[in-house]
Amino acid sequence: MKKHWWVMMAAAVLLVIAGCSSDGADAEVDASADATTTTEADVVKTDETEAPEPDADEQDVAPEFAADAPLLDGFFEPIEPGTWRHEDLGIPMSLDVADGWEVHPNERGLLALATSSSQGPGDNDVAFVRVHGLADPANYGEFTEDQEPWDAKDLDGWLDAMPEGLVAEGPERTTVGGRDATKFVVALDDRSLCGDNRFCVGFTGNEALGFYLSFEVGVEYVVYWVDMGEFDPLAIVVADAGTVSGQRERGEAVVSSIAFGEPGANPAPLVDAPWEVGFAGEAAAGVIELPVAGGIAFDTAEEFFAFNAGPGHAGIGPLSPAPAAIEFLTPMSGGGVDAIATVDDLVIAIGGLGIEAIPGGTVELRIGTATIVDVATDRVISGPPPEEPTVEDIGILTGEDQMFGWQPPQLGRLWVVESERGLVAISAESYEGDDGFFDEMVALAESLAPSLRFVDEPDGSVPVRFDDALINEMVEAGRLLPAGEYVSTNLSNNVHLQLDVDASVSDVIPELIGLGPLELVANEGIAIFTAVGVPGSAAATLPMPDDLEAYFSSRDDIVIGDTGMVTASGVEARWWDLNTAPGAGDSSGCRFGSCAPILINDTVGEIVVGDEWDMRVIEIPDPDGTVFVLAQSEPEGAAATKALALTFAEGIEVLPQVAEVEPGDPNDLAAREMGAPIEPGTYYAEDLLPMPIEISVVDGLALGLNLDSAIAFEPQGQGPADPFRGFAIVEPVNGLADPADIGGPDGPPESFVEVPDDLATWVDQIPQIELLDSGSTSIGGIESPWVEVAVVAAADRRGDCGQPCLVMWDWSFGPWILDEPTIQRIHTVAHPAGTVFVVLEAPADGLDEWAAEMQPMIESIAFG
Repeated sequence: MKKHWWVMMAAAVLLVIAGCSSDGADAEVDASADATTTTEADVVKTDETEAPEPDADEQDVAPEFAADAPLLDGFFEPIEPGTWRHEDLGIPMSLDVADGWEVHPNERGLLALATSSSQGPGDNDVAFVRVHGLADPANYGEFTEDQEPWDAKDLDGWLDAMPEGLVAEGPERTTVGGRDATKFVVALDDRSLCGDNRFCVGFTGNEALGFYLSFEVGVEYVVYWVDMGEFDPLAIVVADAGTVSGQRERGEAVVSSIAFGEPGANPAPLVDAPWEVGFAGEAAAGVIELPVAGGIAFDTAEEFFAFNAGPGHAGIGPLSPAPAAIEFLTPMSGGGVDAIATVDDLVIAIGGLGIEAIPGGTVELRIGTATIVDVATDRVISGPPPEEPTVEDIGILTGEDQMFGWQPPQLGRLWVVESERGLVAISAESYEGDDGFFDEMVALAESLAPSLRFVDEPDGSVPVRFDDALINEMVEAGRLLPAGEYVSTNLSNNVHLQLDVDASVSDVIPELIGLGPLELVANEGIAIFTAVGVPGSAAATLPMPDDLEAYFSSRDDIVIGDTGMVTASGVEARWWDLNTAPGAGDSSGCRFGSCAPILINDTVGEIVVGDEWDMRVIEIPDPDGTVFVLAQSEPEGAAATKALALTFAEGIEVLPQVAEVEPGDPNDLAAREMGAPIEPGTYYAEDLLPMPIEISVVDGLALGLNLDSAIAFEPQGQGPADPFRGFAIVEPVNGLADPADIGGPDGPPESFVEVPDDLATWVDQIPQIELLDSGSTSIGGIESPWVEVAVVAAADRRGDCGQPCLVMWDWSFGPWILDEPTIQRIHTVAHPAGTVFVVLEAPADGLDEWAAEMQPMIESIAFG
């Protein structure tokens, strides 16, 4: 499997230590004349369970820990001869290193030193590992993560239980760095001992690191098992592949120089989710959080292998080894670009690596607009990094102190978001070109993308819009929908849905949303849909009856079971449990048993009940058209599914509909005269804002503005000398004024920032604005936080204000002003089509009264 070099911190730990060579896991090592060769006849295992104690006179005096020695924190680089200090094994350690050694893997709980000629794991190296357990002696040749490990503190019992032929010398008691230790030697010459484990005989390891130490044929291993008291032991393994003269002695010289500080806990703890503390491991289905961009999360119905690859860089991959992954990263620099802040910067940086990056279309995600970028290269990245890396070798860095970063795969697709937290990229990758894994990774990324969010983002703070583009590109059966607030526009009735429980999406198609429990089973689920009528004879569709219960009762082929009422969308909604009558016959809508059509849906056609299912139908009346919720389940799961349907129905609010504006329609706001009185009634605007809008205007108002990106109303007859009162819906076209350039007497600001979810975070940065109050209200089915603000008297005076004022944002007509005589209540409406502000403005002593007058208009707003 081809891997990026950064993977060696997590995945190649297995390759370097666990016993597979760079030329293949099964390649045996030819020992030279200098190597220790052990035949089966030569193998001797001590009969005693307890190893003999060393003679007190033979015990060496422990070296003193060199607390002031330089820190050994390199990674795959040569080490200067001298005394070094290491701090990542859970116990401080100093050691003397002679010429010709390199540091290889180096992370929490693991350190490996190797000679400069080392060509792979077990080839003349010294490994230090804080361990969790030992391989099961009964299954040592099949040491996998599924085994129950042997207690790490019972080495004597483990040695006694091992079969003949594994231990060549020892065990014997000794000391390392002044701490009690057990020493023994392993030298294998019989591959039949390996069993099915390609790394041969399993020995020990650290589960949080996702690897195990193993013994390979043709290599002599000197093992020091160092006691750490109440804490996990430390395993030190000197490997001599026989290709360097005196390697065993050189390795043991490193061990004899070791001095320890005070021991502590294993820095690689056993955890259920090791990726959460910086190690690779299995990620359970549900919510997966990765340490990227301050924490990023997504929902999945599958388990994955998750890993961290350094600051701002993590990913997931299939549980079964495969040359593919999905990575999440925050690109910072590389490819000749010092600071990567935009999609264009990243494209240029990838080009600087000699790889073409081709931007494509965009998709809307919860964390922002994602630009799709495709990459392809013939370059293969594998093995250890070179001693003198080029720009191409280093890749795209995601942290300031990294040596190597993300390498573009042979085939990849990125979704790159210029988010409020900086650039975030999601990369679906295949390391071996067009091998079938690429399409699989792209499909997986697209299924996860809609739920991608920052971990500190409240669930539902950004509604999901199920429009056609999102359906086609992102949604597929099995996607998780976490509890929260959602807006669906794929029904003829827009629906606001408050989910109090996590759900799974089975369908999102015109006029129907399919939901269900987290683990979908056959024939179990819930549909929210509309109906155009009921079935008549000869496949005709009849109009929807005024009394649906009377209609069901009139049908000889339908049996009504339990009935009841539930409150949904503010009204009483009736429900029925339905089934078919005996001998009802078959319909084209069912495959087995008997079934009968009950409703007609525009997309799927007949909605049927059948004797192989238990079904509950909930009718939610609405002036714009009835919405139905249908629960379907096989009998054994019926009670839970029916109860879940009632829960979903209670969370539904059918939103006001936006009528399509016909040319010349008197209720089209775009055709009304600015400044003229506007009669009470319902009005529409199709192109004035980023989205269509409907609003019911109250009596006594005039139309102040109907320009591109703004609609405003004010009291009729309001003159320049009157205290100003206004109501506006406005798009902040360029975003908010940069707090560092908040405007002044000479004109609007020249720089802008993105609109945050809560405007209070922006106001807090501006001393010229006072935050008077804050709250939240639902506008068009979207929960919209509001702030009440005033300009302080010390603010600058603009030439066209005549009093203290500030420019807060730009819209297509000009700057939006906050000035001293009035205060403003500004609602932030994060609509999927674009953010708009709903603004109330009035004198300080009259805003509450004005807000009460305008509240019916706010509640009437509906977005298309």
